[in-house]
Amino acid sequence: MRRLLILATLLAVLLAAFWLGGETLLARELRRLDARDPTVRIEAVSELREARRIGVQLSALRLDTPAGRLELPQADLWLAPLRPTEIRLNLPAQALLDLGAGPVTLGLTEAGGRIRLRPLAGGALDSAGLSTGPVTLDGAPLATSLGVTAALVPTGDDSPPNTMAAYDFALRTDRLDLARLTGGLPWPGPLQLDANGRVWLDSAPGPTRLAPGTRPLLIGLRIDRGELKLGPLAARLIGQLRADEQGRAEGRLALYTPDAAPLLRAAADAGLIPADAVGPAETVMRTLGAFPLAAAPGAKGDEAGIAGMVFPAPAPGELRLSLRLADGRMSLGPVPLGPAPVFPR
Repeated sequence: MRRLLILATLLAVLLAAFWLGGETLLARELRRLDARDPTVRIEAVSELREARRIGVQLSALRLDTPAGRLELPQADLWLAPLRPTEIRLNLPAQALLDLGAGPVTLGLTEAGGRIRLRPLAGGALDSAGLSTGPVTLDGAPLATSLGVTAALVPTGDDSPPNTMAAYDFALRTDRLDLARLTGGLPWPGPLQLDANGRVWLDSAPGPTRLAPGTRPLLIGLRIDRGELKLGPLAARLIGQLRADEQGRAEGRLALYTPDAAPLLRAAADAGLIPADAVGPAETVMRTLGAFPLAAAPGAKGDEAGIAGMVFPAPAPGELRLSLRLADGRMSLGPVPLGPAPVFPR
């Protein structure tokens, strides 16, 4: 009995040391990140000191990205003692977002995320997820739900050169109100997006790759299935892109839709294209949709592919538009569109 009591006491001391030391270490690393990274601002980092959670609370967190600025009044970063490889993130009910047109208030419902690490692989990211329930924009409904997940997978023969990590991802938005995001433009209805694919990176993300200059770079993207609905209109997108030697995107994207004409009219109603351009544009789109793609090895009929990815023939009544990026240029079928965009990094 005495030995059992000594063992229990020793275990309690070790758990307490892990609890106190883990929180102190995490808080110190986050303060260092705030000091050396100009895109991250944290006003205060405090240890949680809770029995069931080992973690920290961040106050007045600000993230600056090329897409815009996100500000959170607070966020909790923690893990459960019995699951030390899985980090949890609790987000507040409100956040401030500025995409360049001025700050707006996002209302979040049960928003949070998770990150699972691989301790035996240097703490590399194994999987991650971020989700929220109903979202509001300045108090008005914006979306029913948003979510994204990613999971580490083996790299394959179709991986771009210099690939060191690959992740399968899934992205979903439910009833996203584009009119509220675009200043009231008359879209045909809410956006429903359900997509999955793979990203290739030059290194695996992890706690040791947070500082500028050490973060993983995106070197390839594949969309296996991208289903879009805009009110009653539907389209699907597949494709694959990677960075060429000059850092520009190369590859191919294909958009399939039975609603080409209604989509053009919706674009005209939203002011994206002139109304008198709808008829000529529809004719051009149908001509380009009939343009054949280069046949892939072993492909059947009107199938085509690149780097092991097959682009099937359009279904009856469906239009296929192919965007090709190669040699630093971009073209829609045989029509040149100009320089290929710089691949996002």
